[in-house]
Amino acid sequence: MAPPISMWDGVLMLGSFCLIATYQLYESVMVIFRDTTSTRSYSHELRNRVSHAVCAWLSSKQLRALFKPTQDALAEACKKDGVLWHAEDIPDGMGSKLHWFGNLEANKLILYFHGGGYSLPADHGHIRFVVECQRRLEVEGHNVSVVMLEYGLAPESRYPVQPSQALAALQHVLNKGFLPSDIIVGGDSAGGNLALALLSLVNHPVESLPTVKLHEPIRGVFLISPWVSFSTQSLSFQENADRDLINARLILDWGEAYAPSPLRDEYSEPLRAGISWWEQLPTQDLLILAGEVEVFRDDIVELGNRMSHANVQTKLIVCPKHSHEECIQDAKSKLQHGMMAESVWNWLVARYSN
Repeated sequence: MAPPISMWDGVLMLGSFCLIATYQLYESVMVIFRDTTSTRSYSHELRNRVSHAVCAWLSSKQLRALFKPTQDALAEACKKDGVLWHAEDIPDGMGSKLHWFGNLEANKLILYFHGGGYSLPADHGHIRFVVECQRRLEVEGHNVSVVMLEYGLAPESRYPVQPSQALAALQHVLNKGFLPSDIIVGGDSAGGNLALALLSLVNHPVESLPTVKLHEPIRGVFLISPWVSFSTQSLSFQENADRDLINARLILDWGEAYAPSPLRDEYSEPLRAGISWWEQLPTQDLLILAGEVEVFRDDIVELGNRMSHANVQTKLIVCPKHSHEECIQDAKSKLQHGMMAESVWNWLVARYSN
């Protein structure tokens, strides 16, 4: 349940929406004159500019109030799109749930962690994207289920609750009979952060948290615009401040809500970890995607370089003209998918074809 907003916050939100509506009308004209060499299309650019304004003008609490709880969003999206869906509580999962899509009898699995700064629930974009992942694999003859973790949201749940829930989710699917080599783990933004925390905890167990032992590596891991640092000092934060969906203020707010400074370590903030930390990473293959015009770009590229130097089989792709997790935004707005989505789908097919 989202924390209630005050009457004053509600008044401010109403004022912001009036400004955003006016801004959208203004940009609907201005986007016509955009630099077409650095943008994907009129519709993509208009969506990105309006989304940027929403994130810039609303507080993190106000943004949270716009979203339905994950389970409600899932039920609505799946009913609207005619998708089979099943929810399941995780034993010892601290209130977390798994949401299953596709054939529940499949012998291969994508375990997915949604983004949202650990403060926002999953939305229609996450749901449509993971369902499309499953559909693309099915077309290629691969029988794969997709399961999404509904983890606790900050500030009600703080680190290390979410990594503990991710460990419980992985153990639960292993207990169901899936082999590590049957499982691909994926995540976008904060979900990418959570996927990295999961790998770190498998490789470097912490006594106070559950332990998951693997007898073989996970088949693969894909990270879409992963949130790897709570710092906002990289050059890409300056270069893309006016173009990306998210901004430094939100990142600082969400970082403090999830993992206040005293709690930060290599598990919560992956870029704190040196090259040796990532050696013997428990996965066969790693795909990392960043948008050319997203604020996280330079931090993501740095993580990819460290992974390669740690001898992790890594494919790092910086997608031209793409902003933060643009494949999720494309799915949400039902716009033409681009390089980011295609890169994920092609990699998934290749991984399950090997």
